[in-house]
Amino acid sequence: MKIDVATDRRIAQLAYFMDLPKKAVVREAVAEYAEAQLSRAAGGAVSAEAASGASAMTFEDLPIRNRLALSRGRLIREFATRGGTDVRVMIESPESGGVIDDEFEWGADRPDPVELLVDTRLEDGSGAVVVLAGIARSILGEPVTVTSLTAVRLYRPERIDDLIARSRPL
Repeated sequence: MKIDVATDRRIAQLAYFMDLPKKAVVREAVAEYAEAQLSRAAGGAVSAEAASGASAMTFEDLPIRNRLALSRGRLIREFATRGGTDVRVMIESPESGGVIDDEFEWGADRPDPVELLVDTRLEDGSGAVVVLAGIARSILGEPVTVTSLTAVRLYRPERIDDLIARSRPL
């Protein structure tokens, strides 16, 4: 596992103070992190035994918005490599009748599709949304709608305020 120098130094110090091998410190930290994330994604319903056992839910079993929450960092990094920045997620469902869902929670099992709003590079044109949607699909395992805020600013500037109001930063 490759990590940066500062993190490696912290792990080495912790391993020294705990009188454990560095591998044991990393193994425990990753196991604890994974358990916490699975529990969070399942709304606290995943026990330690279920998270570590054969009956544990997989990433693909989670609702799409939970997968989005767990993959947030990776998605932002992958988008950035393709010129996608300031990623936002729409939180207003079509059936809400235009009312912003202030009770939005990542753990909610909502059937509505995920729509991401992304600033794209002008020189990438309309092809940027196709590329970014493909990245999102490969990470999340489901189709995701990607809307270029750059294109909206150019061709439909009157919609920007509404889109920003109905979305939250990823």
